[in-house]
Amino acid sequence: MNHNPDKSSSFKSRDHDHKNSVPRAESLKSSKEKDPAAADKNETNEQGGEAKEAEIKYTLEKAWEDIQHFLSGEEALEIPDIIDKYLDLVEHKVSRLEVPEKSKGCPVPDPEDDGWFHKVVEQMSKLHRHVSTVFKSDSNRGPLINRIGRIHQRVMSYLEDEFRVLLEESRTVEAAADQSPDAGQDQAKEEPNFPGYSKQVLATLNKISKLMISGGYEFECYEVYMVTRRNTIEETLNKLGFEKISLDDIQRMQWEAMEREIPPWVRAFKECANIYFSAEHKLAQTIFSDNPSVAKSLFANLIRVLFLQLLNFAEAIALSKRSTEKLFKFLDIYETLQDHSSAIDSLFPEECAKELKAELTATRSKIGETAICIFCDLENSIKSDTGRTPVPGGAVHPLTRYTMNYLKYACDEYTDTLEQVFKEHSTSKPRDYQGNSQSNNDENQSPFSRHLIKIMDLLDSILEAKSKLY
Repeated sequence: MNHNPDKSSSFKSRDHDHKNSVPRAESLKSSKEKDPAAADKNETNEQGGEAKEAEIKYTLEKAWEDIQHFLSGEEALEIPDIIDKYLDLVEHKVSRLEVPEKSKGCPVPDPEDDGWFHKVVEQMSKLHRHVSTVFKSDSNRGPLINRIGRIHQRVMSYLEDEFRVLLEESRTVEAAADQSPDAGQDQAKEEPNFPGYSKQVLATLNKISKLMISGGYEFECYEVYMVTRRNTIEETLNKLGFEKISLDDIQRMQWEAMEREIPPWVRAFKECANIYFSAEHKLAQTIFSDNPSVAKSLFANLIRVLFLQLLNFAEAIALSKRSTEKLFKFLDIYETLQDHSSAIDSLFPEECAKELKAELTATRSKIGETAICIFCDLENSIKSDTGRTPVPGGAVHPLTRYTMNYLKYACDEYTDTLEQVFKEHSTSKPRDYQGNSQSNNDENQSPFSRHLIKIMDLLDSILEAKSKLY
């Protein structure tokens, strides 16, 4: 059923007084002095308006008390006339709520109304559910049932809009936090402001979700939640520098452009694993506290898409053309995937966690295997250096300088990671791998150590041959 709200954004009363340049008390005093009769009339109108509001509030409550006796009846009794009176009052009250088109505020009625709108939504849902079930075959009651349905749809549309705008409120909170002069990175890590909702807003979101689900609008509730939170998370990742890039676009990138995308990806993955995933999990549990299975499902579906998007980037990098200068960026990606895989087990449902863990393991394996291939390419590049031109002045040979600097940096910064990579993935060597796996059979040495020694021996033999040119 299509029930798009007639209005969107925030609620406010149409009868709010316009601000005048003269304070209200002084204005009334002045008018009394000039025209006592008019002043008395104004006071009478104000008192009458207040009395009307009190009457509506009282009558809504009293009418609903009478309707509850009808709803609690076990047999299909006649629909009491008080229902028409109640519907008139609801329409009158709701019609006075205005939703400014461009407002970014929260669509909640005046707090002095004691949450009357949410009470009316709950009452209309009960009434609509009852008459639709008990009197569904009574054609004589069709017009009244349709009227109840229309009003129910209208208030639910307003409620849906309130839910949406409240969910979007976190963007405003985050923006204000970002502009704070005291907002440093260390403070942000200690006290993350994600997802950025106050306790009052969370309580209201929880109440609205219950009303929408019990009122038969669970699909709309879930859809609004998924779309809004997905947009918010993507905006958050964009602030970290990571933007969604397709697999084809990544593979068409030059390495310089691709290399610039890797640090933001690493940061985004770490932030998601350490902060955003757990915060989203807690948020879903809070808003849908009465429906744990719903909270679990919404969280899993929402984060699964984001998680696979992050993995797709790493997989696209693994498929790029190999070259020795790419090794260290590949190892950065490998470390990130390795260090933060435990976040999956603690947050996701078992089946979803199993799927995502398999995806992460497969991506990490591709990165690890490619890193080994790149390291093997270093060995092959040494073998392929067949230049016979002596270095002027007998200086250090460029091959020696490049290889030693490369290995020194690898051992200083990535020894543990390279040990792990070769230990787990050294059996998957490239077809064009030319190394002699039997060159060193010392079982006490790790696969990486053996390969490192092999490269040093190879470099020594190549330089020994080149030394004869001098």
